[in-house]
Amino acid sequence: MKKIKKTLIWLKKKTRIRSRILLFFGKIRTEKDLKEENTKYKDIHTGERCFILGTGPSIKNQDITLLRNEWTFAVAGFYLHPQYDLVHPKFFSIICSDIFGEDEGAKEILESTSKKVHDDTTIIMPYQYKDLIEKRKLFSKNKKLYLSQDRGFTEDGKFNIEIDKQIPVLQNIIFSSMISANYMGFKTMYLMGVEHDWLIKKSYIEGKTPYYQEHHFYEAEEVPKIPIMDTIVPYEKTCECARITFQTHRLLKQKMPDVKIFNVTPGSYLDVFPFKKYEDVMKSIANEKK
Repeated sequence: MKKIKKTLIWLKKKTRIRSRILLFFGKIRTEKDLKEENTKYKDIHTGERCFILGTGPSIKNQDITLLRNEWTFAVAGFYLHPQYDLVHPKFFSIICSDIFGEDEGAKEILESTSKKVHDDTTIIMPYQYKDLIEKRKLFSKNKKLYLSQDRGFTEDGKFNIEIDKQIPVLQNIIFSSMISANYMGFKTMYLMGVEHDWLIKKSYIEGKTPYYQEHHFYEAEEVPKIPIMDTIVPYEKTCECARITFQTHRLLKQKMPDVKIFNVTPGSYLDVFPFKKYEDVMKSIANEKK
């Protein structure tokens, strides 16, 4: 019996060591690819401004056609916005791993996004799905920027946000745009459609949706269902996710001290960054151009 126990312990240690070795060399290969692919984006927009467009309800009531000549980052689902084609976002983030699943709903969302995104838009996606994207021949005409996520953000600030290496796990899709914009050299960022008001919204709406979801400018019925949408997320979990999201915003602000970040989302709870009125910002920009 003792011999069997020792053998099992030895096998467990061997498996753990083998796993660590594979992770180590996998990280080396990944970062080699990231350096080759992403370095071309380094500081290409030094000193410029950009607008990061979330999918919160308020953005449907803002005249985003004013952004048609600005550098814009949109996120998954934004192609459903009625003014999407007029704005013509320069960058588009798709980070949620559920969208890259094998079920029919996920495939439909990804294929719909691939058809709607303009050919000259740069797509920001997870590195781990690079082979899948190429296999399905999605976004074949678009430039692509891949992000590889590993571990998490830490209070000591000892985490990397340079996208030519692995970055922390991103709790919210907005972070993928912020980190990419920082790498490209943008020095002013305006956040739109980022209410971050999940904690004041009910997790379950009788007769409308069977699961907790972030509220968007579009209706849940406008996008195909994927497995995660059939689960009810406990309010406790929602609170924890919200805490991590706000913490990450604060840590990113500390990590990017030279970048001016403003929140121009009406009614937003994201108070990590100074608030500004979108109309005032656009009026100021218009005056600059005169």
